[in-house]
Parts: sequence; structure tokens; C-alpha cells
Amino acid sequence: MAPHVQPSEFLRDLAELFERVSGSVSSGSGSGTVFLTQKRYQYHDKEGAEMDIDADSPNPAQFHVLLRATAQIDDKQYKSATRIPSDQLDGFVAHYNSLLHAHLHSNLRKRDRKREKRKADIAAVRKRRLETPVDIPHSKRGSGRRKFQRKVKAEQRRLAALHTVASGTSGQNT
Repeated sequence: MAPHVQPSEFLRDLAELFERVSGSVSSGSGSGTVFLTQKRYQYHDKEGAEMDIDADSPNPAQFHVLLRATAQIDDKQYKSATRIPSDQLDGFVAHYNSLLHAHLHSNLRKRDRKREKRKADIAAVRKRRLETPVDIPHSKRGSGRRKFQRKVKAEQRRLAALHTVASGTSGQNT
């Protein structure tokens, strides 16, 4: 594992890794991925020194944060790691987030909003149909009998759908 570097040097290394990965992808020479890991740093010295984790003490233990970045570009592996003290974490995270946003924003796919809008419109029309009752004519006999029967069945289906939506179950028969 690479030795721990200063946080500012880690940010430079990370920016360089992102540039190498984007350069290898755009040049067509291969693909690359940057893996980022973040965890609490464990103090395990050979002497067996342990941190004072007593919550009652006036100065409770503050753990460092360990950040690692690794990348495999073509056949070469790049690694960098840093330890950030907890009191410097807020300032570092601001720079870290801006770096991630700058380099990852260009690689994100745009959402297909047209398809989402169409689905939402179809759902809205369906909901509107469920809410508006079917206008049933008053005559049960005569030339409009089939039309009357279709409208009665449509109203029954609408009420059944409303009932299933209200009960939270799907329209499957049990």
C-alpha cells in the first residue's frame, strides 16, 4: 500500500487519477475506473498503544478518517491514501466534494426526461378517468341498449379500480 500523503497532495493525486482515467477512455486505449474508499482510521501500533475512548473524559477520542484512491488503467495500478484528522475534516470535505463534482459531472448520463414525462402524463390521464364518473343514459330499452350496457360495465370497472386503489391491492383475483 502506498504511504499516506498529506491531504492536499492526495487531492492532487486524485485529480491526476481522474485525468488519466478520462484520457485513457477518450483515447480509446482502454477503460479505467477510480475506486474511492473512506473509513475510520484504526490505531494499531506495534507497541499496543490504545486511544482513550472514555466518553466521560473532557477530551474524548477523535478518530482520523482514512481515504484511499486506487485506479487500474490499462495494466498499471495507481494508489494513493491519506489520513485526515477529525478537526480538519470539514475543510477537506469541501475541497474533496468540489473535485468529485468537477470530474464526475461530465461522466454522468443525462436522464431521459421525455420518457418520464410521458409516463407521468399517462398516469395522470388514468387517474382523471378513475375520478370522473361515467355518464349513463336513463333509458334501458330501445336503440341505445348496447351503448347503455357498455357504459354500465365501464362504470363498474371504474368503481372496481377505485376500490383496489383505495385498498392498496393490485387488480388480481384471489
